[in-house]
Amino acid sequence: MILISESGSTKCDWVLLDSLNTVPKRIRSKGFAIFLFKNIQHSCIKKILHEGMDRFLENHIAHYLKELETVPLHCVGSIAFYAKYFITTQLKKRGLNGASFVQRPIDNLIKRTRKKHLIS
Repeated sequence: MILISESGSTKCDWVLLDSLNTVPKRIRSKGFAIFLFKNIQHSCIKKILHEGMDRFLENHIAHYLKELETVPLHCVGSIAFYAKYFITTQLKKRGLNGASFVQRPIDNLIKRTRKKHLIS
C-alpha cells in the first residue's frame, strides 16, 4: 500500500493506492485497518476513524436505540477492540455506552470453561 498526500493540503485529501489487486478484499481490509491503527496519531487518520465509526453506528447500531436503553452494547473483534476510543466517543454522542470490548472472544470462553471445570 502506498499513501500519497497532496503537499500543502489542509484537508484529508489522501489517495490510497493498492498495487496488489489480486489480494482478496478481506485481506486488503485487514491490512488497511492495521495501517490505520499504526498511524493513529495522524490527524487525518483520526478523522477517518471518527467518521467511520459514526457512519457504522448510524447504519447498523442506530436501528436498535430503543433496545439499547435497557440492554448493554458489547463489541467484539480486533477492530472494535483497537477502535474502542472512537466507538465510545460516538456512542456517548448518542447517549449510549459500550459495556465491553473484546478482542478475541475465544479467550473469554476458555477462561469461563476453565473456571467452570476448575482447570488451571
